[in-house]
Amino acid sequence: MYLMMCFLIMTFLAIPVLAEEEVPPQEGWIFSGNASLAGNWTYYSNWQEGGTDSSSVSGQIDFSGLFKMDRHEWKNTLKIEYGMAKLNGIGTRKTTDSTMFESRYDFKFSGRMSVYGRVAASTELDDGYLYYEDPVDAVFDTNRPAEMQTDEVHVSGGFEPLKFDEGVGLGYTLYEDTEKKNLLKVNFGAGARQLIVSNYYIEDDDDDTDTLEFSLVDEYSDVGAETGYDGLFNFRNNITFTSKGKVFYGVIDGLWNITWSNKLVISLTKYFGVSLSSDMIYDESVIAEYQWKNVTLLTLGFKLF
Repeated sequence: MYLMMCFLIMTFLAIPVLAEEEVPPQEGWIFSGNASLAGNWTYYSNWQEGGTDSSSVSGQIDFSGLFKMDRHEWKNTLKIEYGMAKLNGIGTRKTTDSTMFESRYDFKFSGRMSVYGRVAASTELDDGYLYYEDPVDAVFDTNRPAEMQTDEVHVSGGFEPLKFDEGVGLGYTLYEDTEKKNLLKVNFGAGARQLIVSNYYIEDDDDDTDTLEFSLVDEYSDVGAETGYDGLFNFRNNITFTSKGKVFYGVIDGLWNITWSNKLVISLTKYFGVSLSSDMIYDESVIAEYQWKNVTLLTLGFKLF
């Protein structure tokens, strides 16, 4: 509730400082695509000043296609990121793995008000593991055999968990410039959400035992209410900040789902730049705790179109 209150307060505080100028409509398709790559490789031989061999590589691809005609707007976005790392001879480990797609249609019945419908899906492409510095004895609440003295536990398969969510409702454009380089939208409506899993485990340790317990996450489906915002801001020509948040409350099971993502991209040259991102998930259908992922990258980037 505290996070939702903060979100609503920030949204309404932003209204008076944003321009109120009506924007003329643009028609046709607007496409954009970006790819970035980051990596490091460090190898030591008879180096007496300390250090450890390491290597890592990660990449990200962003596509978007926006169609506008008169009162109609249809936006499609796809984001794929994947990364791997190897440290001091330890086998290659996945560092990041995320695929997200969203399609949203808006029909504007006034200058800033619209009705919208949207669908979204997100998943991971590869198997997921939890890693431990010291070996653990992992036991599971299913008929899966225990794993003794292991430093990695397989907790999910490829394309798992698979998350879907849909929504319909009212949208309001707080601000939008003619080139869509600065944009802030909010929406309020009804939503639905599904979590499809078959082999997705979370750590659920019992402090009274010497083993480390894992629980199988149940599949989930619910309908309820949603609210959210979508922001894009370009500061100068080389600094872009995107922010997106969504709050969903399921009326059947009474569970909250909150997602919040922010990304700042600073282009230092035509191809090199710095990327800082922060993502938060609060999903009571999985675990009633906040999950954070923060990434800072010096990137090699390419504007695809």
